[in-house]
Amino acid sequence: MRCIYGLTAVFFLLLVMVGCQTDIAANSVSERLQTGTVGKLFRLTEPVSLDLRHGFSAKNLVSNTLWREIGTIAQGSVLKPVDTVLMVNAGDNYEAYLVVKGNQVVGVYLPVESAFVNATATVNVLLAEVTQ
Repeated sequence: MRCIYGLTAVFFLLLVMVGCQTDIAANSVSERLQTGTVGKLFRLTEPVSLDLRHGFSAKNLVSNTLWREIGTIAQGSVLKPVDTVLMVNAGDNYEAYLVVKGNQVVGVYLPVESAFVNATATVNVLLAEVTQ
């Protein structure tokens, strides 16, 4: 009888773990970062409120933060925060970089997972290039 309870507990734990893992896989697109365009530095001139797909949440982006272009993916340019850390939450916390196309944030890139999560709606962003 103990064996059945033990197996049930293990099965339940595995189910919970798999459920947490599927948030990223089900709500993102696998993308390989192309690092040919590296180096430009930008300053966010206005705060940005970022809404991501269902199941993801991100903090608002503060004005005057610095972002460095580190490459591109199919969806746009990938900007890594220089003086802050951008985290998104999907049952667990994930480091994220902004993905910008033109003057709009289209989503975030999760570098550890090599995955793109799109924004529910594109958001206008004002970025000023910083000369070094």
